[in-house]
Amino acid sequence: MSGSEDDFLETLQQCFGYRLGQLTLTAPRRAFPVSLIRADRMQSGRAVIIGNAVHQLHPVAGQGFNLGLRDVVQLADMLLKQHGQGEDIGSATFLNDYVKTREQDHRQTITFTDTLVKLFSNDSLALAAARNIGLAALDHVPAAKTILSRHAMGLAQRLPNFGNRPQRDN
Repeated sequence: MSGSEDDFLETLQQCFGYRLGQLTLTAPRRAFPVSLIRADRMQSGRAVIIGNAVHQLHPVAGQGFNLGLRDVVQLADMLLKQHGQGEDIGSATFLNDYVKTREQDHRQTITFTDTLVKLFSNDSLALAAARNIGLAALDHVPAAKTILSRHAMGLAQRLPNFGNRPQRDN
């Protein structure tokens, strides 16, 4: 943001190339600092908010996107069950239950991404050495890399099964 628009465009063009031709600005540049933001609550009345509407995470390995997908899958699973039992899908009890089922995943993912950002944005030499040792260990211990990857993708927990739902007569 401190450089001129011409310098910005030149750097952007060098990075992106000419696949779309000569780049131009259509509006003034703006900065949107990335920071951790979380809604005060996920449920109000007969509505819930999910995905990026409830949280803005640091863009670390798509974790905000993955967390949002897990929100959608969990809500869909619970909605199918609730509807299949002929129950109100907008009841406060049902929506509060949904929020409670998502709390641990939200907390763990937010803590994970926030810790990674702090770990990798810190200039401490001791921390850099520890970070490098940890990354090297992941390269040499495939099981640890697999476990970390499964957690990052949300595959370390039970996933909803959408098959064989009881059908309700309409």
